[in-house]
Amino acid sequence: MRVGVRRVGPAFLGMTLVLTLALLASRASYIPTWDGRIYAECIVDAGARQLALPTLRCVDHISHAYMLYAGAIQMLSPGSFPLMLLANVILYLIACAGFYRLAELAFPPQDHAMERSLLTAVFAAQPAILASVVQPNIDMPMLPSFLWGTVFIIRRQWVPLIVVGLALVATKESGVLLYATLVFAYAIAMVFPHPSSPRSPIRALLRLTPAAVPIVAFGAYIAYRTSLPHQTVIWSGGTTDEPILRQFLIPRVDRYFINYCVMMFVLSFAWITTAVVGVDLLVGVVRRVRKEPARAVVGGKRRIVRFLVVLWLVTMIALTRFTTWGNTRYFLPVFALTPFALYASLVRLRVAPILRRSTVAVVAILMLLSTVRTADPISRAVYGTWKLGDNSLLRMTRVTHECCDSGRDQLVYNLQYTFLGDLTSDAVAAVADDSSAVFFPRRMHWEMLGSLDKASRRRTLRRQNVLELRAYQPDTLATLQSPPGNAIYIGLPNGNPTASLGALRPWYEIGPAQRIQRGDYWLDAYRLTLRDGR
Repeated sequence: MRVGVRRVGPAFLGMTLVLTLALLASRASYIPTWDGRIYAECIVDAGARQLALPTLRCVDHISHAYMLYAGAIQMLSPGSFPLMLLANVILYLIACAGFYRLAELAFPPQDHAMERSLLTAVFAAQPAILASVVQPNIDMPMLPSFLWGTVFIIRRQWVPLIVVGLALVATKESGVLLYATLVFAYAIAMVFPHPSSPRSPIRALLRLTPAAVPIVAFGAYIAYRTSLPHQTVIWSGGTTDEPILRQFLIPRVDRYFINYCVMMFVLSFAWITTAVVGVDLLVGVVRRVRKEPARAVVGGKRRIVRFLVVLWLVTMIALTRFTTWGNTRYFLPVFALTPFALYASLVRLRVAPILRRSTVAVVAILMLLSTVRTADPISRAVYGTWKLGDNSLLRMTRVTHECCDSGRDQLVYNLQYTFLGDLTSDAVAAVADDSSAVFFPRRMHWEMLGSLDKASRRRTLRRQNVLELRAYQPDTLATLQSPPGNAIYIGLPNGNPTASLGALRPWYEIGPAQRIQRGDYWLDAYRLTLRDGR
């Protein structure tokens, strides 16, 4: 490969990282909403209370590793969202480095140098990953540990593997599932001997003994929690009361599982990878029926590529066993491994290098576009859309009919969701006063408002010099002893703003709509005047 051509891949990756970091930096003034608000408050607590042990367990999650890390940075200025964002950006860059190292291990020849950079650009531009960097959570922080754990287990570097494994299982309960999945996939793809091999499978399995340390540590922690009276042992929230063990052992095909498949195989142009891998699978089946020899992954380390594909498949199976909300952040490890499946199929199909590189580059560009616009026509057709100003976002609850209307945390599939929080801040600052109650559409008030800065009346994570306005939905009025006399209504369009406005009319005279706008994103806010006799 000529020197000039070699530079194309790193230049493309560098430009992608510049753009993604610029997009993340542009959200530095964002104040989290929904689940993100809860996790942000936990981080603020950890920083404000000097990493006190009780603050490291966030809303009954085993979140000690991440809260220790993010809380330490937050100590510099408790209540600072830019510091939270900085903590997550660092993890994002570590994850990008881990992905690139995996690409080097899987496809080491110089002939694949450009593709390694292009594949890393696909990972770096993944919309759900970037969205989760901005919205505080404990799923994205598992990603660098998962990717570097994959690197270390391939290289059989047991001490670093144990370290990142401990970080993984101490960040969220699903971390132990991801770690067990990693070790299991490695054993299947790279340790267990072929059935015709004379090697002992037991002896092969014993080689993985050091890798059991994080799982043993997790088990010891669970035993400790069990010994504490009146304490939650492990978080188990979801959309069903079915026991966790039964969910994992009994296969099911319900609307939640279908939605998970759509997110993994369709959302944000994922159907391109699905189509390529599908063609590769079909060709492989046909060749197997004809008893033709297996195709080589030219330039790739066969066992490592096989391991990454097996890990991709096993991770999908593991993460779809638990029935919970349709949040894309739960599937970040799957999204991280998908580019390897795409590229392995392109190589196995013997696609010409120029076409192979063009395909990966186009996917990266489409991913980057999907971070700021809901552009994928297949995703739009499957989920349907709703309007936020002049822009369309996906109706992410369409498949499952879960809470709430068009979605709350489900909307964190790209960065467009941030405008809902920003416009809410703008609306309160423009329309409310220091004693206003704030109404939102039905089921849209949850963790949407929070504390307000006294001077600007904008949403804040700070704990000093703040206002606490009451947030309601229209259904609440019938339960109040007396309705608030001073109120505003913010018509969040991911709810049903028209219906909720109608529910307020028997109680309030509705003032003229005040358009709150940022570029081509906008919503309407209203002053409410209590009717006589109410």
